[in-house]
Amino acid sequence: MENKKLNNIFVSLAIGVTVYLNYLILKPFLSPILLGVIFSIVFYPVYIKLLKFTKGKKGIASLVVCLLVTIIIIIPLIFLTGSIVSEIISLYERIDAAVQAGSYKDLLPFLDDKTLQNLYQKVNRYLMALQMDTKNIFLNTLKESSYFGISMLTGSIKNLSLFIVNLFLMLFTMYYLLKDSNMIAAEVKGLIPLPEHQKERIFSRLKDIIYATIYGTLICGAIQGFLGGLAFWVLGLTSPVLWGVIMGLLAVFPVFGAFFIWLPASVILLIQGNYISAITLLLWGVFIISLIDNLIWPLLVSGRAMLHPLATFFSFLGGIIVFGPIGLFIGPFVFALFLILLDIVKEINQPERIPTGT
Repeated sequence: MENKKLNNIFVSLAIGVTVYLNYLILKPFLSPILLGVIFSIVFYPVYIKLLKFTKGKKGIASLVVCLLVTIIIIIPLIFLTGSIVSEIISLYERIDAAVQAGSYKDLLPFLDDKTLQNLYQKVNRYLMALQMDTKNIFLNTLKESSYFGISMLTGSIKNLSLFIVNLFLMLFTMYYLLKDSNMIAAEVKGLIPLPEHQKERIFSRLKDIIYATIYGTLICGAIQGFLGGLAFWVLGLTSPVLWGVIMGLLAVFPVFGAFFIWLPASVILLIQGNYISAITLLLWGVFIISLIDNLIWPLLVSGRAMLHPLATFFSFLGGIIVFGPIGLFIGPFVFALFLILLDIVKEINQPERIPTGT
């Protein structure tokens, strides 16, 4: 009996040490691995359909899915990143020129409006009495913001090789997770010390939340960003790709939305006297960008389980801070898993109801 206890302690310690060592080994690759897991779940229905066309050849079906992800998501993202970089550089040059000239009128030409000028002078008079130089504050803020943007851009370029490696690792993970999905799912379920119905509940709810997050929130946000950027491009506004991406990101977060960009832009166009462009952008934003969410969301989500808006907000925001842009995918996944496990713990700790006889 004593030997059995010692053996159990030894095995437990050995497992603990090896788990920790394996964590250290895999730590540099956690982001691409988690992203590979998420995309494997998202594209699993596509893999199943391709499996029928390939007559059960798992390797070919998995490879085709990886190629589809590359063509549909990765290649467009690379071109989009290039356009954003170009527009950020252009914006930086304009800000730098304004800072050097000590004037903001080239950046904000609508301030030439007489009504706004009078309002600005009245407000500025009170601020000057408080020893606040709004012009210098504004220009210094722009200067610091531009330096921050350029430093982020430089860091992104330096990390380009790391991005390519992580991309390859994500696709590599996806390939084997799809190809050996049945075996891996059975192994993972076997390691979970819970009843079968609770295991199924974890997998089912996690899959539903991932589908709702990816297909619902992110795709709707991407469509709204595309439509917003398209409107900016058609109307000849500056940096349409950059503003489109910002609108897409704002549309992802609860409470916020793409209107935080297109509505002020409409007002600015109206102040500048560009009435047709202002009304066009306003109507496009109200009846196309805003309503697209109500039209597409039900089709994509279709009654699946969703995270609470508060949980969605912090999982997106925290995911981006911890993991970078890919945190948009990883954050909700980790948060959802945590909430599901909490729910199961609550269920386990509930006292069993004893049926009463009649």
